[in-house]
Amino acid sequence: MVVLRGNLGQRQKQLNTIVNEAASRYDRFEDIKDMRETSDIEKFMKIDLASKHKNIDYIMEVIKAGDTLHITRALKCLWIYDVMYSETLNAQFVQEKIFPFMSLKMRRKMLTFMSMHIKDSDRIVNFIKCCMDIQSPKLALKFVVNAANAIKLEFLRENSDIIEETQSKTFVQHFIGNSFTLAETLLTLIGSEANKIKVLYNIRHMYSLKDVGYLDMVERHVKFIPFTNLLRLGSTITKHLIKNHKLRIIENPRIYINLLHMKTVARYITPDDAKMIVSELHPATVEKYWNECFCLFYSSIINKIPYAERYQLLKSMFNLQYKCQLFENNPEFYNKQCYKFMTEEEKLEWIRDQIKSHPEMYDKPYSLYSILAFEGAFKEITNLVKRCDSSEIRCDMMIYVLPTVKNQLHIKRLLDYYQHSKEPEHAQEDFINRLLQEHRGYYFNKDCWTILNEIFKKLKVYEFCPGFDAFLQNFRVVAILYYIINENNLSEELKTFMSGNEYINELLQLSSKAHSEDQQKVYQYLFNFYLGKISEFDTEERVSELLQKYVTEMLDLLSFYGKTKDDIPEVVMQVVQNDRSNLKTHKLIHVPFIEVTQKGIMKLLKVDPKLAVDKLPSIIKTHELSPTVRVSQLFKKLKVYFFNDISQQYVEYYKNWLLKKSLSKSCTEAATYAIFLLSDDAFKVHFMTTNVPIDDEKSKIDPKKLRIQHAICATVLHSRPPVPLKHLLMYIKGQYIRSCLHLITSYLVNLPLPRCIEFIDEILKARSLAQERGIRVAFACFSAENLRKIVLYIWKKNNIASLRLILYSALYNKIANERECAQGKLFDILIELTSDLDENDNDIFKVIVSGGLPEHLASEFLNAAWIAVNSLPVDRVNLYRRADVIEHMCRIFYSMRQDHVRPIIEDFIEDLFDTLQTKISEIDDAIFYLYNKKWELAGKYVTNVRNENDLNIKNECVRLITGECLALFNTIDGNKYIGRDLFMRFIRFMQSESYTQPFVCYTYINVLFETIIEALNEAMPMEQIYFMVWEIHVDMAVRKAIINIEIHCSSLVNLSEKITTLRDALIYFGRNIGNVINHFLERNTFYRNLTTIVVNDAFPHIKRIVDLVPGIKIEDVLVATSLALIDFKTPEHYMFALLLIPENYLGCYIVDYNTVLNEIRLCTNMDVIALMFQKFVNSDFKPRHFLKL
Repeated sequence: MVVLRGNLGQRQKQLNTIVNEAASRYDRFEDIKDMRETSDIEKFMKIDLASKHKNIDYIMEVIKAGDTLHITRALKCLWIYDVMYSETLNAQFVQEKIFPFMSLKMRRKMLTFMSMHIKDSDRIVNFIKCCMDIQSPKLALKFVVNAANAIKLEFLRENSDIIEETQSKTFVQHFIGNSFTLAETLLTLIGSEANKIKVLYNIRHMYSLKDVGYLDMVERHVKFIPFTNLLRLGSTITKHLIKNHKLRIIENPRIYINLLHMKTVARYITPDDAKMIVSELHPATVEKYWNECFCLFYSSIINKIPYAERYQLLKSMFNLQYKCQLFENNPEFYNKQCYKFMTEEEKLEWIRDQIKSHPEMYDKPYSLYSILAFEGAFKEITNLVKRCDSSEIRCDMMIYVLPTVKNQLHIKRLLDYYQHSKEPEHAQEDFINRLLQEHRGYYFNKDCWTILNEIFKKLKVYEFCPGFDAFLQNFRVVAILYYIINENNLSEELKTFMSGNEYINELLQLSSKAHSEDQQKVYQYLFNFYLGKISEFDTEERVSELLQKYVTEMLDLLSFYGKTKDDIPEVVMQVVQNDRSNLKTHKLIHVPFIEVTQKGIMKLLKVDPKLAVDKLPSIIKTHELSPTVRVSQLFKKLKVYFFNDISQQYVEYYKNWLLKKSLSKSCTEAATYAIFLLSDDAFKVHFMTTNVPIDDEKSKIDPKKLRIQHAICATVLHSRPPVPLKHLLMYIKGQYIRSCLHLITSYLVNLPLPRCIEFIDEILKARSLAQERGIRVAFACFSAENLRKIVLYIWKKNNIASLRLILYSALYNKIANERECAQGKLFDILIELTSDLDENDNDIFKVIVSGGLPEHLASEFLNAAWIAVNSLPVDRVNLYRRADVIEHMCRIFYSMRQDHVRPIIEDFIEDLFDTLQTKISEIDDAIFYLYNKKWELAGKYVTNVRNENDLNIKNECVRLITGECLALFNTIDGNKYIGRDLFMRFIRFMQSESYTQPFVCYTYINVLFETIIEALNEAMPMEQIYFMVWEIHVDMAVRKAIINIEIHCSSLVNLSEKITTLRDALIYFGRNIGNVINHFLERNTFYRNLTTIVVNDAFPHIKRIVDLVPGIKIEDVLVATSLALIDFKTPEHYMFALLLIPENYLGCYIVDYNTVLNEIRLCTNMDVIALMFQKFVNSDFKPRHFLKL
């Protein structure tokens, strides 16, 4: 048995000596390998000896054994990572032979060690693949960092999403190194501009390698850097850049200004440069201009512009950028301090204008004068004061002079003003108090102090009256400090004040702003003052109230100036000793308990271990005061190097502490924590057996024992090695399960995989709460094959709805978060569970429609869900569940396969019309809700047309639905023509869904609507379907117009070209509407009296052009449409145009607007004339220039 002696350092040296002696004594490691170990030290000795003999097999055995401490020691044998041992330590061997025996935590640790020490490219590639196979992309990145650039490039292209998530400075710098190719590829693959900026900032070292290459990368990948960017290049890079690449900054200020050190930029640019830069930095909208505090934020650049030009230049730039927006008359101008860029003359002119024209924008308009320099502010405000009758307002006005005071001359002017002021005393007190808050009165020069002192006398500062006045007390403190600092004698009045009043705190706080040498004067004066006062008393007698006051203030003084107990004069200490009140508790006298730290005890172990034992009472007290104190590293050192002496003393001490009658929860847990970390395995088992729960009823258990039991549940996970499973399972039951939940989760990470599987298998047989945690652990721990067995076993065995929900949700979320390559096997399990759902799985149906599965799995999953829910009995609950599944299909429709949707639509059509033809009135509202969702799905389905073949299929579906609806057009149920209602509902769904399709599909969609119109015309007389047909025609014309706009306008950038081309496209829309009118006229089915209703119904469809085409207004559409309509020269077209055209219009087509109105004015048709007068005269009685009466 190996026994170590001495302190920590000596014991570590002894271990090394023992290992060296054993190495020289035993030529072969096998001679010592099978010797029984009784402690961690003996295991360490074997590991170190195996390392000296380079016995890779034994090192692998240790790693597979599962003890975290021993594994860490073995992994530190760096020679195992050499190429010569690659046959043993390779990705395939590790994955197949090592990992199945390791805990998740140790897997990560082993991979981390290997990533740091393996340098061979082939091995790195294999380990990267290994990490990806076990879904540890972040560990893969650790290998990638040390790989060759070619490997990095390949990994980057295949896993750009993982790289984008890892943007730490250290990783990016190590990953890219000095390779511009890697940097370029990474920036190309990153989607977020914010992340690109972060990468560029983290690789700023590349600027020193190739400044032009770095700047080219910046300009290629970043178009705009917002003002909120905090990742700025330093002043050195900025200085080099501004001196050598100044033109880049001038040409691309929206990139560089918020990337560089702005003050350095300002230092090296000219006023002309500043003007060009500022003009390019304006945000897109005026709201952003104010919200971003544009002027203040870029003030260092703006201040390079000559002072006299700044304001006018900022104003002209603002007006150019944001036409028709308020600048200096906007409230934000003042709030964002833009006035700072004005000259004094401009400020004064602006203030007068604001007070005269916009006083309502300010609570106190006269407060604006505070932005002037002192002379201007003092003059203007005193003039206002002369004309003001209210003393309160006059006082408030003068307060706004204070922010302009910059020197003692200004102070003298103000004091002189108030010395001769006839304002009420309270107003003068308030003003002087505010002045002294902003300016240190004890540093006033002689002239200022003389006037201030006269004011003090006028305010009766030196006359002491009963009661407390905060202002007067503050003034007296200022006076005391002035006399002390200037070494003048205090008046008898002030000495009396110091003797009888409590003022020390105010004086000390105020003096803290004085210079250090002046603070020392204050300290020395007060020290002598209080010492003298205390010495006047007989300290042997009872401590009087006044003496207690002096002593307290003396202690406060000493404490404030950082003195210690040793600095207290003897006469003061005598008073403290005699006092029976609270002087002994003063913070300068009372020394609080200093908590011990883990670091402090570790230092003692390195000096003399007995000192660490002596500190045990302090450790216990620290536990009581700070329940979260950390001692884990200390206990680990004790367990390994002091297992036979100090460790045992600690265990005994904690065991005895646990015997105390009253221990808090945290203290009990601290004791059990020490026991599980430091004691031997036999005692751990005995301890757990002694305290094993017998009765579930907490009320029958001794509270102390109950605390111990719960503490065991909370701390047993720290035992190394883990306690035997059978003893652990005794606690995972009944009322103790909640205390064991953290234990279950921890064992996932720390137990070797075979024991973890055994543990979880036992947990899954426990009560539901433990099962729930066990399920979550299993999903984080097991392979897909193991999961399949466990999941199906629990699913088939349990009918507990909550447990099935947890199982299903865990599986669903794991698939949603897994990488695509690992989703297949788990997805098969999910489909199997979904197919087996029953009526009691209500919450699982909510999970189904929650979203989150990848797009490539969503269609098959929802199809399985639909089959499952469709097979449940027909009742209200299940009908609503079906509707929810259909609604989710609509939400992710473009991820759904058409062959999954089509059978649902076909069954729906057949079922719907069979139902309607039998017992319409008996249809439940749940069925109607389901039908409504299916109509929505049908609308999406038929309008999702991608080619001619698809068009034929969808056209047949539309013809079938339309025909079935027309057959029921005259069928009445519940006071409703049910066929007409269903038909219009279907049309509405088709119309709304059609505009979610790509523009290229609009032509196909119009063919579907032509089929509908054809069926309507064949089946029904026009007077019954007049508005339906009109609505469909207008809707088709809108789609044609959008196609036309997309073809001719989408690529245009020039504004004038865009306006002209857009006008042509809108006229094309108007001609289509005109052709529809002709269509009705030719068939003698145009009902002129209904034109107003037709136009009102058509308006929402016309508005879709505005909704889908950026930069266009509804008034523009109406004017261009009206222009096209008047070309047809018929009263019907004129009426349509007259109803569409706006009453007032000043847009870009104003010429066309006037043309339309002048053309209609010349019409002789009485209907048109009457309508024109009603719209443009009688509606608001305003004269119109084109209509003379």
